[in-house]
Amino acid sequence: MIISKPNYYILQLSFAVIILSFLISQTRAEPTVRLSDGVTTVQLGADFVGGLEGLGVTPSAIEPGTLNDGVAIFPVVAGGLDLETSSGDIFHSGGLSLSAADGTIVELFNFIIDNSGDQPVLTALGTLNGDLAGRFPLFNLDFTNALVEASETDILVTDVILSLTANGADGLNAAFSVDAFSENSNIGTANIESVTDSPEDADTSTDDTDTPADDTGL
Repeated sequence: MIISKPNYYILQLSFAVIILSFLISQTRAEPTVRLSDGVTTVQLGADFVGGLEGLGVTPSAIEPGTLNDGVAIFPVVAGGLDLETSSGDIFHSGGLSLSAADGTIVELFNFIIDNSGDQPVLTALGTLNGDLAGRFPLFNLDFTNALVEASETDILVTDVILSLTANGADGLNAAFSVDAFSENSNIGTANIESVTDSPEDADTSTDDTDTPADDTGL
């Protein structure tokens, strides 16, 4: 079949437009970055801290986490995050210990921020007086007003709101024999700052922090 010159030029133009559109879409696409180091800082809410004090429960840090003046800091050890949707997982070390006057001790540690589902959550491994209770969703995360800033080597996510999950409230109430903890109560605000890895440099090893979430209470 012989294509006339006008039609030939139209085909060339159409092809060029397709290629240009593809290149623009690739340029605008946000990459998924791998996280290798950093910290998540949580400013604990005054109501949460005051509620613990009213129950005679004292919070403290599980190393390498820290807790000073209502600000908890947990090291980021691994993870991955989509820069366009903020979807991904972020793994932490350290945690929080909650000690009551009657000797009851609840430890929450090895936090995972899981933003891959419909409801972003922070899950934790939990123990009650040294006995492992399992991994469960502790806090709901609200990324509605969160800001994501990224460079070639760093990523910063600010203003993530934390609230207590139903599992978290039930588990804490059962552990301390109270009914003071309620679902959706405000816990505080988190900022996540992490170093990014290129895919070829990322560590593919795993550890016990990737234990899947379940609905086990404390």
